[in-house]
Amino acid sequence: MAQQVINNSVVVAVDMRRQVLHYYTMLGDDRASISHRVKNYKAKGLEEDFFAKMKDALAAFVAEEPFEETQKAVVVMPDETVALDCLRLPNMRNPKHLQNAVNVKLSEIYKNRAELKLLAVLADKNRQFCTYNVAAMQRSILDSVTAVCAEQHLIAEPVTYASASTAVAVGVLAPQYKTATYLFLDIKDVYSRFIFVSAGKTVGFFTLPFGLEFLSAKKCKQEDMLFDHRYAELVVINAKERAKSKKLSILAETSDLASMQIRSLQEEEDSEETLKKGKADKGTQQDIKVLAKKTPRKLPQFMLRPTPTDAEGVMQENFRIFVKWALSLLQNNTLLTAPNTPKCVLVNLPQAYQHIFDKLAEEEKETGVPFIRFDGADDDQDLANHLELFGGLYVKNFPASAKF
Repeated sequence: MAQQVINNSVVVAVDMRRQVLHYYTMLGDDRASISHRVKNYKAKGLEEDFFAKMKDALAAFVAEEPFEETQKAVVVMPDETVALDCLRLPNMRNPKHLQNAVNVKLSEIYKNRAELKLLAVLADKNRQFCTYNVAAMQRSILDSVTAVCAEQHLIAEPVTYASASTAVAVGVLAPQYKTATYLFLDIKDVYSRFIFVSAGKTVGFFTLPFGLEFLSAKKCKQEDMLFDHRYAELVVINAKERAKSKKLSILAETSDLASMQIRSLQEEEDSEETLKKGKADKGTQQDIKVLAKKTPRKLPQFMLRPTPTDAEGVMQENFRIFVKWALSLLQNNTLLTAPNTPKCVLVNLPQAYQHIFDKLAEEEKETGVPFIRFDGADDDQDLANHLELFGGLYVKNFPASAKF
């Protein structure tokens, strides 16, 4: 006998950046009944250990608020688990031929297609071209999420991702944006997320590693200090060192005598390296290559803006980095913006930051794009901080391209 499914709204969300699991519920459409619970976990990525932690957390959530029958739950996964793409193909009169062309193109792009669940939804069509929104997620992740939820009598339906759910929340809280085209900037505490929304549907996203903590800093910060590229720089240095060794080995292949000489040198270097390690074990300090502490890039005076002297001025100046990224993303992602031109950059910030947008309005003619503060959740700060959770409550509003 099939189990009865009840309809109370449940959202389960994974936050990999903070290593947090969210359990978000609401009775009917009563926002006053929203319950938001959080549990921390420690696991790297989405490996087997993570799903064991997810299982324990869900069991604890359900035990705190038990239900008797099987219940549906929307699972909001991190954007990092999804690959988004946009296909533009020549239009064809025969729908079957067009679908075959889509399948061929997808197989070319995703060599591991058998391991993925792919969603390809027609987004725009004219006499010459058809544009498809594509989303992909690993089947192994979907299967693991479904299995973990099923153990707690939760049906994971659908599984989606944070940016898609955020766009749904914006449309619910501010209906004028339900079918609008815009770039949404969701500024969190320690990171920020740009979301390309076309006709109400998420078609792309981009994340920056800084958020409110940076925006609220007491001093202006240079952009290059907001990114940590030390590991990349170290990889480049090591690659150069390996490239030098590679060059020697290639030269050595030109003659047997050279090969013998190089082998002899390498053996001597290996012996010296072993000796150095032995000395290090005894506490002898060795010469070690280390990267210098990062310092702000020095710019010529003519490239610098006057330094603000008040808190609002500092905040406005720091926000210019977000403006630069927004304009750059709009300019360099024409495939996403071609079907529909974004009307604005909509920014999720509390009312206390309105002065930033008042200042930007003076420069709108120069940038060509209005920056507007999203005020749809001013009455509930927790909701504003977790739009991706609130959006998950409205499954009927989700487009086909966001439901795995």
